[in-house]
Amino acid sequence: MNFRINWDNFYIGFIIGILSPIVGFFLYYLIKFYGFTFDKFMDHLLLAQYLYYLASMLVLVNLFAFYILLRKDYYRSVYGVIAATTFYLIVINVARYFS
Repeated sequence: MNFRINWDNFYIGFIIGILSPIVGFFLYYLIKFYGFTFDKFMDHLLLAQYLYYLASMLVLVNLFAFYILLRKDYYRSVYGVIAATTFYLIVINVARYFS
């Protein structure tokens, strides 16, 4: 039985769009703040009010996923990445407004 994933799917693109900034966040933590514990890293981001700026910048990681999926002509997945990016931007702006 062969099981193949259809990569040209809105939900696959949405999952990729949600997970890529999270992976980028942890890579940023591992590269830039290697000696810190994760709790101290989060405290540093919250005290410096740097978290929203970092979250906004990490959404740009979706550009890589967008570009790769676009080059492979997976247009439904591209729509999913765009939807996830829009979702992230709304959540970030609402959180910034209410904080």
